[in-house]
Amino acid sequence: MSCLVFPFFIAALTFSGVVNVVSVSVEQDLSLSFTEGQILDNFAARMKSRLPESYMQEPIYLIRWLRARNFNIDAAERMLLNNLKWREDINIKNLENEDWSHFEEEFAYSLDISDKHDRPILTIDSGKWDVRSAVVSGQRDKLVRWMIKMMEDATKRVRDYQQQGKNVTRWGMIYNLGYFNLVQSGCFQCLSVYTDFVSNYEAHYPNTVDKITLVNTPTLFEVVLRLIRPIFSEETKNLLSVYGTNKQEWQYALLKEIPKKELPSEYGGTRVRDILDDN
Repeated sequence: MSCLVFPFFIAALTFSGVVNVVSVSVEQDLSLSFTEGQILDNFAARMKSRLPESYMQEPIYLIRWLRARNFNIDAAERMLLNNLKWREDINIKNLENEDWSHFEEEFAYSLDISDKHDRPILTIDSGKWDVRSAVVSGQRDKLVRWMIKMMEDATKRVRDYQQQGKNVTRWGMIYNLGYFNLVQSGCFQCLSVYTDFVSNYEAHYPNTVDKITLVNTPTLFEVVLRLIRPIFSEETKNLLSVYGTNKQEWQYALLKEIPKKELPSEYGGTRVRDILDDN
């Protein structure tokens, strides 16, 4: 079958509950069959007048929704329209104007490093996140919103890199569970925070992540993994690599993907930085 290679960038997800997940190459991601190319053209024409942001009209954006629905154009249209309604309902444009000072301190993340392919990497010391404290203090929904902001920031960083001429389509994630505590972050009330995060990703940010790497993963975290695995799409189930507490093993894996000078010292690199520097 003949293929069309589009002059834009889209990556595919890989998730497996095992080590050594391999990213899909840019070439693989850009290749569409002739039929898929026709579907994309029709989808773009159908959605053009309904998309409020200019970046949403780019093929790189539209193809993600088609891939998420196996190129069923009607299903992709419903998914994208539901996403647009959701963005309006939660007033997503106001995210940057809200006071996040508490969350920046207690639920920090960073987007200040890139891998060897220029993909931005989201790093989270999630083991330090006291999810239970947010739940019992009535800030559960605010924490979920903070995690939406996290995904917004990551996808925007990809678009910024594209405008700079970098050949990137997705962002990666390193999830450090070194301080994970089942009571403070894995309590029953906390689990809905994780399921909401995964559900929001699947419904509103499909095919935007290249790889998720969990490091320092304790056996106790399997409680959370068992809950969220069924929520992942089949495509997303190929994106997750889970490493235990063998530091040498997961540092080796990270250094295969990220230059040592880019990788923060706590992950085995030589870079010293403040995780709050670049939310």
